[in-house]
Amino acid sequence: MEEVKKILKNQLDREKESIKRELTLSNLDAIYKITGTLCNIHELECAEMPTVLSEASENLIKKYSNGKYDKNIDELYNRYILAKEAYKENGDQAHRDKLMECVGRLMVEIYDMLSSMVMDSDFADERKEIQKQIRKLADM
Repeated sequence: MEEVKKILKNQLDREKESIKRELTLSNLDAIYKITGTLCNIHELECAEMPTVLSEASENLIKKYSNGKYDKNIDELYNRYILAKEAYKENGDQAHRDKLMECVGRLMVEIYDMLSSMVMDSDFADERKEIQKQIRKLADM
């Protein structure tokens, strides 16, 4: 990948010199494409993909949570983790009840999101995969 970046940077330098002599649309287009490609390569090398994937999944959740998402799933999951830790420390009935309440709320929110998603015809393959995973978990 380093060789590709080096070639692209050399080409970018040539385009910069060319644009100093004469500004044309083809020069601008070439510079735009080269810098875009270099930026994309840099993002891939710097492990930015988890960020990109998390943004894509967040957008997907927002789309299919009936407009209620607004960080609900993240917040509910954080509450679940806190309740789980408190239950591990204390282990009494009150903390167990709080943990069960958090699990229930989180499951309801996720179920609502998945139900909305399943109704969308664009996600037929994903629906089949989700149903397969649910069956697998149910059979355990």
